Amino acid sequence: MGLPDEVTDFETSYLENLNKVALYFFYVHIPVFMLVAWVSGFRHGRRDLIGRAHHRPICDTE
Repeated sequence: MGLPDEVTDFETSYLENLNKVALYFFYVHIPVFMLVAWVSGFRHGRRDLIGRAHHRPICDTE
């Protein structure tokens, strides 16, 4: 069983509309994530995480 060879006008318009909605949905998430980070005080998160990962001792001998 496979897909039909032709795509109907309805399918094309539906897919275009769905892509617009999905794109809007993902664009809205960026400010939401920024707001959550700001509220929680996580301003320099990526820099801190990378910095901590590089400065962690390899073995604890102290």
